[in-house]
Amino acid sequence: MGYADPRRFRRPVALGTDGIGGNMLEEFRLAYALHRSVEVTATPETAWRWLETGWDLVPEAREDRVTWSYEPMDPWHIAFTPGIRPRRVEVGGEVVLEDGRPTRVDAAEVRAKAREQAARLHARL
Repeated sequence: MGYADPRRFRRPVALGTDGIGGNMLEEFRLAYALHRSVEVTATPETAWRWLETGWDLVPEAREDRVTWSYEPMDPWHIAFTPGIRPRRVEVGGEVVLEDGRPTRVDAAEVRAKAREQAARLHARL
C-alpha cells in the first residue's frame, strides 16, 4: 500500500499488488500517474519498465500468451485507456481464461463459497 517513489532506489523496481484486484495494468497506470504527480516530465515508459521487471522475477511468465480487449498494447495507449481486460490467457500452453472467463474453476461456485465464508466471518466479528 502506498507509493515508494521509485526514483530513490538504485536497484530495479518491480510493480506488484497485495492481491486486492490483482490488475497489473491498473497498477501500471497508477504508478505512471503517481510518478507524473512528482515529476512532470515522467513518461509511461518508466512505469512500463517497472512492470516488465516482473519478467526478471518470474521469467517463465514470458512464455504466457494474452489476448487483450484493446490494441495497440503500448505504454502510451495503456496509460490513458482504463478498462483493458484479458480475453484469453494461455499459461504453459494451457488456456486458463477464454472469453474473459476462467476455464479451470467454476467462478460462480468460487464466489458463492466466498460469500458463505464472508458471512460466517462477519457473524463471528
